[in-house]
Amino acid sequence: MDSSRLTIISLLLHFMFINLSIIESAPEKKLFREYIGAEDKNVRFSDVPINPDVDFHFLLSFAIDYTNTSSPSPTNGDFRVYWDSANLSPSQVSAIKAKHSNVKVSMSLAGDTVNGKTTPTLIPPLSTHGSLEKIRESHRLCKFSILCVSKGDECFSVFEYFDTQSSNYYGGKILVSFGTDGSGGLSPENGFFKACGSLSKEGKLHGIFIWSADDSKKANFKYERQSQDFLASQ
Repeated sequence: MDSSRLTIISLLLHFMFINLSIIESAPEKKLFREYIGAEDKNVRFSDVPINPDVDFHFLLSFAIDYTNTSSPSPTNGDFRVYWDSANLSPSQVSAIKAKHSNVKVSMSLAGDTVNGKTTPTLIPPLSTHGSLEKIRESHRLCKFSILCVSKGDECFSVFEYFDTQSSNYYGGKILVSFGTDGSGGLSPENGFFKACGSLSKEGKLHGIFIWSADDSKKANFKYERQSQDFLASQ
């Protein structure tokens, strides 16, 4: 084999090594999640600002196994769509994922009220839920996630709650959160991002989630932008 061919092969191998090193050392993006569709305020996926430097998950809210009647009764695992399906349809799920490669869409189960009645649910293995699979497949959704919310309004209580939940979920990646509906908890004005900065320094900040896009619309998604910019900077 002549020296010119050896040189070309050597350069190609060197190029491949450099590119593999870059891929392997690429930092993991922080996760941003947001509930959407629970309050029928005509919010669309495309209304919400999306930073390409975070992993962005929309959580359709909610799929509920209760009847939509004046006296709701449980349907024992027969889940139905209760989010704003007119503005958050399967075609719109496909469109937002096609436009933004960092976006995934999931659904949140129960945790809401139907005609004033709280709708708790006990969830047996997902394989038994034909209704959930039907919704998931029609909307091309991701799998389900467990989310924990702290009602603490001080930094120290958020840290304590965070550590407790991390322990409860065997070191799982717990996200810190706040609401834009004034429902309580540590708000951005009172130190939320300061707390996030402290968690980040300890290597514990995995991401942020917000309740909810419906409530954030009136302020033009100010805190969605701030949260994603913060995560992208860490």
